[in-house]
Amino acid sequence: MTVTMDQCKRCGDAAVTSSRGEHFCRACFIKFVQFRHRKQLEKFKVDYSEPRPPDQHIMLALSLGQSSIALLDMCMDLIRLQKSTHRGRQGFYLHAIHVCGSEDEEAKQRLDKVRERYPELESLELVALDYSKATEGISSINRTSTQDITWLLQKQAIEEAAQKHGCQTTIYGHCQTRLAQLVLSLTAKGRGRSIVDEVEAHCPIREVLYTEVGEYNKLKQVEDLILPEAPIPATTKLQSVDDLVHQYFLSVEKEYPSVVSTVVRTASKLQKPGNGGQEKCIICEQPIENRDWLEHITVNGPETAGQDLCYGCMVMLKGTNTRPRYSKDLVLQEFALDNDN
Repeated sequence: MTVTMDQCKRCGDAAVTSSRGEHFCRACFIKFVQFRHRKQLEKFKVDYSEPRPPDQHIMLALSLGQSSIALLDMCMDLIRLQKSTHRGRQGFYLHAIHVCGSEDEEAKQRLDKVRERYPELESLELVALDYSKATEGISSINRTSTQDITWLLQKQAIEEAAQKHGCQTTIYGHCQTRLAQLVLSLTAKGRGRSIVDEVEAHCPIREVLYTEVGEYNKLKQVEDLILPEAPIPATTKLQSVDDLVHQYFLSVEKEYPSVVSTVVRTASKLQKPGNGGQEKCIICEQPIENRDWLEHITVNGPETAGQDLCYGCMVMLKGTNTRPRYSKDLVLQEFALDNDN
């Protein structure tokens, strides 16, 4: 069969989109993306072993962005397929958590729609944090440090929610493009040690590009669940490291998608150095780098280098106009989550 530019390469039906040099109809494109997702969730198949194994519970970190909504929809489709194929049995039970600011009414409205559209969700939790408390007393904190602090608080809230619901696994909606962004941004922010954790995290759509995620959401008609992204400042000087890296990979992905996959594959080969009894950072709980190395790489003297902080958190706290000597108790207090949340 000869396939024209207007035909799906896989079935010959009318093509509605294209990706990686291949034309797809709606059904084939959805299968193409979902196959990559299901390949990452092979261990969550319906298990008929006897005695019956414990139920598998998964926590999904739902940012309400393009990728996390796509991941949620794919997981729900997989659960429905399992139940229809295996007489009501399913391989896993899905929980979701959204972490937002204290007054995010728009996020609450989106979550109501999520509950209505996906009744199969075991739980959908909203954790509202007052991010301003983490920067209270710090003047003129820059955009990069603000996003870094938010990222740390969100990760802590997600981990606590997973433990509360007895989830054995936490999954993130990081697509391949997002993982590539994390590799460069974490490096630039002095958090290179965290790259291994992020790349090795369970990201079921890690083989899907950001543009493919957007097209999937469009074809599945779930765009109304997506929370609009905060606008990026027009002036480059005001943009964060994450903003700059995000825009770079979006431009590269269109013409050179192999660059994105190469960055992720290269990062996946990294290994963490042995901790060797190192003390942990009081903010992010990553091992603190060797003291001699810190004094060699930083421009500040040993009297201002944070003895209780890793290099990444030192960089984060320096994104301000004030440079106080942060005490251990003060830093812990600023980053503590309210138990009522």
